[in-house]
Amino acid sequence: LPMVAFSLPGSVVILRGFFMAIPTELEDAAYIDGCSTLGFFRFILLPMARPAIAAVATLQVIGAWNEYFLPLLVLNDPKLWP
Repeated sequence: LPMVAFSLPGSVVILRGFFMAIPTELEDAAYIDGCSTLGFFRFILLPMARPAIAAVATLQVIGAWNEYFLPLLVLNDPKLWP
């Protein structure tokens, strides 16, 4: 839970920057073509956001691995375990 609390702001900054760069004309064009709000998010935004989502997922996996690997190296003796 603390790891999520510390990593969530960075993920929000990355994804917000990506979504803010998408022009509003794209949303207007989708609505004119008959797309709903959920359809716009599902069929247009999410496919466009795959690189940003992949970057966030990669950073999260690396962070989780580091949170696991450091104690594994430091606490390699069972006498040091709590």
